[in-house]
Amino acid sequence: MRLAVDTVRQLGVPFGVIINSAGIGDDAVEDYCRAEGMRLMMKIPWDRRIAEGYSRGEPVVRVIPELKEQFKNLYTEIAAAV
Repeated sequence: MRLAVDTVRQLGVPFGVIINSAGIGDDAVEDYCRAEGMRLMMKIPWDRRIAEGYSRGEPVVRVIPELKEQFKNLYTEIAAAV
């Protein structure tokens, strides 16, 4: 992640962070984002249903419909930035 962050910063590309499988491990990624002033745009929770859905080719919002609004907001935020 540090390498990716350094690269986009050198390129001057706007970016944000989406944490996948949030809730596993510690808060190191969130702490890093906060310390570096990076925008944490979304956290996708660790949920076995997501992995099972991926294996069937199902989108995450079909497997966990309550995430649909968060993905809509993410899209709106990205679209506004570009």
